[in-house]
Amino acid sequence: MCPRLVDERGFTIMELLVVMTIIGLLTVIAAPAYRSMSTKVRAAACEASRRILDSATGVYFGDRAVYPTAVGDLTPYLDNAADIKCPTGGIYSLDATTHKWTCSEH
Repeated sequence: MCPRLVDERGFTIMELLVVMTIIGLLTVIAAPAYRSMSTKVRAAACEASRRILDSATGVYFGDRAVYPTAVGDLTPYLDNAADIKCPTGGIYSLDATTHKWTCSEH
Protein backbone atom coordinates (compact mmCIF):
# COMPACT_ATOMS: atom_id res chain seq x y z
CA MET A 1 0.00 0.00 0.00
CA CYS A 2 1.31 3.44 -0.93
CA PRO A 3 1.47 6.05 1.76
CA ARG A 4 -0.81 9.01 1.12
CA LEU A 5 0.91 12.30 0.49
CA VAL A 6 -0.18 15.26 2.57
CA ASP A 7 -0.89 17.54 -0.40
CA GLU A 8 -3.11 15.06 -2.35
CA ARG A 9 -6.64 16.30 -2.93
CA GLY A 10 -9.80 14.47 -3.88
CA PHE A 11 -12.72 12.52 -2.47
CA THR A 12 -12.58 9.08 -0.97
CA ILE A 13 -14.93 6.31 -2.07
CA MET A 14 -16.68 6.54 1.29
CA GLU A 15 -17.38 10.26 0.86
CA LEU A 16 -18.79 9.66 -2.62
CA LEU A 17 -21.03 6.85 -1.34
CA VAL A 18 -22.37 9.05 1.45
CA VAL A 19 -23.20 11.85 -1.02
CA MET A 20 -24.86 9.40 -3.41
CA THR A 21 -26.93 7.95 -0.55
CA ILE A 22 -28.10 11.42 0.52
CA ILE A 23 -29.07 12.29 -3.06
CA GLY A 24 -30.96 9.01 -3.35
CA LEU A 25 -32.87 9.66 -0.12
CA LEU A 26 -33.79 13.17 -1.22
CA THR A 27 -35.07 11.77 -4.52
CA VAL A 28 -37.21 9.18 -2.75
CA ILE A 29 -38.71 11.88 -0.53
CA ALA A 30 -39.27 14.44 -3.31
CA ALA A 31 -40.78 12.19 -6.01
CA PRO A 32 -44.25 11.73 -4.40
CA ALA A 33 -44.45 15.42 -3.57
CA TYR A 34 -43.64 16.30 -7.18
CA ARG A 35 -46.30 13.93 -8.50
CA SER A 36 -48.91 15.35 -6.14
CA MET A 37 -47.98 18.90 -7.05
CA SER A 38 -48.11 18.25 -10.79
CA THR A 39 -51.58 16.66 -10.43
CA LYS A 40 -52.81 19.75 -8.59
CA VAL A 41 -51.32 22.05 -11.22
CA ARG A 42 -53.09 20.16 -14.03
CA ALA A 43 -56.41 20.36 -12.18
CA ALA A 44 -55.95 24.10 -11.62
CA ALA A 45 -55.14 24.65 -15.31
CA CYS A 46 -58.28 22.73 -16.28
CA GLU A 47 -60.35 24.83 -13.87
CA ALA A 48 -58.93 28.03 -15.39
CA SER A 49 -59.87 26.82 -18.88
CA ARG A 50 -63.41 26.03 -17.71
CA ARG A 51 -63.77 29.51 -16.21
CA ILE A 52 -62.67 31.06 -19.50
CA LEU A 53 -65.22 28.92 -21.34
CA ASP A 54 -67.93 29.90 -18.85
CA SER A 55 -67.18 33.59 -19.41
CA ALA A 56 -67.22 33.19 -23.18
CA THR A 57 -70.50 31.27 -22.89
CA GLY A 58 -72.07 34.18 -21.06
CA VAL A 59 -71.05 36.59 -23.81
CA TYR A 60 -72.22 34.12 -26.49
CA PHE A 61 -75.62 33.83 -24.79
CA GLY A 62 -75.84 37.61 -24.45
CA ASP A 63 -75.27 38.03 -28.19
CA ARG A 64 -77.39 35.17 -29.53
CA ALA A 65 -79.89 34.25 -26.77
CA VAL A 66 -78.94 30.55 -27.11
CA TYR A 67 -76.19 28.53 -25.53
CA PRO A 68 -73.31 27.09 -27.56
CA THR A 69 -73.24 23.38 -28.29
CA ALA A 70 -69.46 22.95 -28.58
CA VAL A 71 -66.24 24.72 -27.69
CA GLY A 72 -65.77 25.56 -31.37
CA ASP A 73 -68.85 27.81 -31.25
CA LEU A 74 -66.95 30.10 -28.87
CA THR A 75 -64.00 30.71 -31.19
CA PRO A 76 -65.04 34.30 -32.07
CA TYR A 77 -65.20 35.09 -28.34
CA LEU A 78 -61.79 33.66 -27.43
CA ASP A 79 -58.40 35.12 -28.33
CA ASN A 80 -56.69 31.78 -27.81
CA ALA A 81 -59.32 29.17 -28.66
CA ALA A 82 -56.68 26.62 -29.71
CA ASP A 83 -55.02 26.85 -26.28
CA ILE A 84 -58.20 26.12 -24.32
CA LYS A 85 -57.86 22.44 -23.50
CA CYS A 86 -57.53 20.13 -20.55
CA PRO A 87 -53.87 19.36 -19.78
CA THR A 88 -54.71 15.70 -19.18
CA GLY A 89 -56.65 15.28 -22.42
CA GLY A 90 -60.16 15.60 -21.02
CA ILE A 91 -63.08 16.66 -23.20
CA TYR A 92 -65.11 19.74 -22.31
CA SER A 93 -68.89 19.57 -22.55
CA LEU A 94 -71.62 22.02 -21.63
CA ASP A 95 -73.99 20.90 -18.88
CA ALA A 96 -77.54 21.43 -20.20
CA THR A 97 -79.02 22.31 -16.80
CA THR A 98 -76.39 24.60 -15.29
CA HIS A 99 -74.89 25.87 -18.56
CA LYS A 100 -71.42 25.42 -17.07
CA TRP A 101 -68.56 23.60 -18.77
CA THR A 102 -67.42 20.29 -17.32
CA CYS A 103 -64.37 18.19 -18.05
CA SER A 104 -64.42 14.44 -18.49
CA GLU A 105 -61.21 14.13 -16.46
CA HIS A 106 -61.69 16.61 -13.60
